[in-house]
Amino acid sequence: ASRELLPVEEVAREYSSLAKAVVMVLETLPDILERDCALQPSAVMRVQRIIDDLRDEMARKIAESDSDNGWPACAR
Repeated sequence: ASRELLPVEEVAREYSSLAKAVVMVLETLPDILERDCALQPSAVMRVQRIIDDLRDEMARKIAESDSDNGWPACAR
């Protein structure tokens, strides 16, 4: 397989798109579990907390990678 370098902006755009898609699915998961699986409200709240923590961690990692230093080992 050939290897090609991509502009950092394109990589960032693709990662952002991927993160948004994941978050959209995760945001609907508690409702789906409650409705389709009859998950108890306390369990739904636990799932929501875990999703919230994951979303916050993803945002933190994205913010760190988008710091003034740019992507790791990348010169702008």
